[in-house]
Amino acid sequence: MDLETRADVVHGDVQGFKHADLVKKPYPAGGQPVKDLGAIATYVASKSSGMTFAAKLDRPQEKAVVDMGHAIFFRRQGPHDFSCATCHNDSGSAFGCRTAVSRRSEGSQRGRRPVAGLPRLDPQVMTMQHRLYDCYWQMRMPELEIGSDVSVALTAYLVKNARAVRSRRRD
Repeated sequence: MDLETRADVVHGDVQGFKHADLVKKPYPAGGQPVKDLGAIATYVASKSSGMTFAAKLDRPQEKAVVDMGHAIFFRRQGPHDFSCATCHNDSGSAFGCRTAVSRRSEGSQRGRRPVAGLPRLDPQVMTMQHRLYDCYWQMRMPELEIGSDVSVALTAYLVKNARAVRSRRRD
């Protein structure tokens, strides 16, 4: 599970919230404050600021989820026949990010950033689940639900490949 999925499970199992209520409209409109799951994820992430992120994805079940994420990342689908790789694959690296120019960037240079540093054009806090949801919306795909097998598999694949890129940079 990723952080938002775990927070959702705790909300349901421990605090009695209904999953359907939490995921009905999980992300704020532009300029609105982040909602509960995003606030929890942001708070937890802030407590690990400066620490190395090292998700372990070595057990057979975890490897299967990473493999599923790989298949989803490269699968062309939807009305425009896009895949995640259409915008976010960089040949020659395990995971790259071709991005639009951010208003904060200098000139017209494109930034290449793995999972945690994808640039945004607005100042709103966006969790990884929110970013995936937004990409699916832009591809005109069905709404991607927090905690779904697809969202967790994509996150696992991105995390595994971001770690591989970091390792190569250190070499």
